[in-house]
Amino acid sequence: MIVAREPENHRYALLGSGRLARHLVHYFRAEGIEANAWARQPDPAFNTVDVTVYPDPRARLEAAIEPCTHALLLISDDALESFIREHDFLQRKILIHCSGALVLKQAHSAHPLMTFSHELYEPEVYRRIPFVTEADGPGFSELFPALSNPSYALAPEKKALYHAYCVVSGNFTGLLWERVFREFETELGLPKAALLPYMDCVFANLASDDGVVTGPLVRKDMQTIRCDLRALSDNPLRDLYEAFLRLCCIALPPMETVARKSQ
Repeated sequence: MIVAREPENHRYALLGSGRLARHLVHYFRAEGIEANAWARQPDPAFNTVDVTVYPDPRARLEAAIEPCTHALLLISDDALESFIREHDFLQRKILIHCSGALVLKQAHSAHPLMTFSHELYEPEVYRRIPFVTEADGPGFSELFPALSNPSYALAPEKKALYHAYCVVSGNFTGLLWERVFREFETELGLPKAALLPYMDCVFANLASDDGVVTGPLVRKDMQTIRCDLRALSDNPLRDLYEAFLRLCCIALPPMETVARKSQ
């Protein structure tokens, strides 16, 4: 049984059934914060209100938020505005969305600066997640007084740039490693496990700010860079390699020395 720790004037409804919704429901319950869950799908795992009593999603939503003061809109960014518009009774509650990029007049914002996997985390992982709010709105401690997460306020006009940096650093990093894991296995016949110690050290160095960039980009070893570019040939990773040369302010080698196979 969940023991409520929230002040009497704070009770939450968590709306959605995606990955973020699953994680935040788990976090709230681990912290003993009483909250109602709702999802359009009638799965009891995502609905506090009895789905057999309220089979209609809209009626079930009204029942779920009725005793709540705050509603967290844990749905896709593209659906946020239409969801609020189509469920006008939500405006009676304090609305909070978790988009890192969008600024909405109808809802406050608290973006968790974290990546969420399919597996749920231990409570101490959730407690370390920084939340980024909008500087002209209520702060994190005002929205969630029972949580002690670190938080930062950001000017609304900087949110899109903030989110772009998050995508570049997080999503792009993941895509890059996934691609290299696959290339190791399919092109080189080497297992993913061979890369894991290297990956662990790269991220440990990044966290400690201890010489994270090494190799030919640091030494500006143009012979090795040309060799790398030839080997990548028309692999899409070649374009990425060239982009990072520009990021490091390294002039690209003459194209005739590193011609692509298709040329």
